[in-house]
Amino acid sequence: VDCISVAASGMDSPKQVSTFFEAGYNAVLVGEALVRSDDPAQFIKACGA
Repeated sequence: VDCISVAASGMDSPKQVSTFFEAGYNAVLVGEALVRSDDPAQFIKACGA
């Protein structure tokens, strides 16, 4: 069975997002941190997307 693993919620920095990807997660749900960011596009780029 193929399974997609998603880290959902609680991300507050690009470093934290990167940690989940390095741990093998396929996706992350970033909400509040992105909305609160002064530069959402840069936040996404810093996450490695």
